[in-house]
Amino acid sequence: MITTRTSLLLSTDFDGRVTKVNVRQGQQVHAGDVLIELDDSELKAKAKNAAAAQRAAKGDAGAAYAMSSDASRQMAMQARLARAGAVAVESVRQAQATRNQYGSQGAAASSRAEQAAADLDELERLIGKAKIVAPFDGTVVSVRAKTGENARKGQTVARVSDPKDLMVKFAVPQDLRSRVKEGQMVEVVMPGQTGQVFAKITSVQDVQEALISFVVVEADIDDSKLPPNAVSPTAQGHVRIAGGKS
Repeated sequence: MITTRTSLLLSTDFDGRVTKVNVRQGQQVHAGDVLIELDDSELKAKAKNAAAAQRAAKGDAGAAYAMSSDASRQMAMQARLARAGAVAVESVRQAQATRNQYGSQGAAASSRAEQAAADLDELERLIGKAKIVAPFDGTVVSVRAKTGENARKGQTVARVSDPKDLMVKFAVPQDLRSRVKEGQMVEVVMPGQTGQVFAKITSVQDVQEALISFVVVEADIDDSKLPPNAVSPTAQGHVRIAGGKS
């Protein structure tokens, strides 16, 4: 199986219905191309409500702080009158209580405004993620979304690979383990291939599973000797190693 050194899984940031799938497997894309689109109408409605809540909370905070400021002036005046013996000390305490009440209301409204602003920022971030774009120039290796389906948050919907650094991954039975080693050159053979493609083995990993034992080998294809787009990251084929074929 042909793969690449740089490959990225693309996933959704929120639950949403898939409204458009703009690409297919094997398609070449450029950084920023919109691959998949999700329905963001619910997010936009929530963002509108959050913006309204923020405006209302700011208004409540402004009104409460204005009343608190007025109560502070009243308290100062009552304090002067109390010192002159014109009013009872209780009047000062009442004015102070009124000031504190409006101050608390202003603080609570400010807190609501800050929370609404944070909610709005997150909703706008998610709205920006409704269009899933290519992270770099590359090839769409797989598409795992269909128009009309409901995608869950975190669901993988596509994989994009950078074809500039191709790799090949293949399996070798355990009884042929001695024929492969790091640094060894192998030939990659694919249907319809006209020229030779060589790769250097970079890793050999043993895999033990029930009823079968094999090794997984990764090899770095020599891209410098390939014409542009000569080998696709989605291609299949087999690998020739010294003394046999796998």
